[in-house]
Amino acid sequence: SQFSIYPNPAKNEATFNFHLSEGSQVSLNILDMNGRMITQLVDEYYQQGNYSFKYNVRDLSAGIYFATFITGNKSSLQRFVITR
Repeated sequence: SQFSIYPNPAKNEATFNFHLSEGSQVSLNILDMNGRMITQLVDEYYQQGNYSFKYNVRDLSAGIYFATFITGNKSSLQRFVITR
């Protein structure tokens, strides 16, 4: 699977893109700098393919956040920045 965030840094909205080479349970979470979960964007099974989710970041404070992307037994952590 492949995972990306655009734009980074984000001001109003961030787009989370991912590709699955096979069907899998997917979990996509936003964490603050201390590792606390802010929100869970995705937690369901997806078929093979490309997916994109837009997330409104206007309600979050400016700063550094992390996105965790988990599929099956693989995980990815990406840092992203929110600016004002």
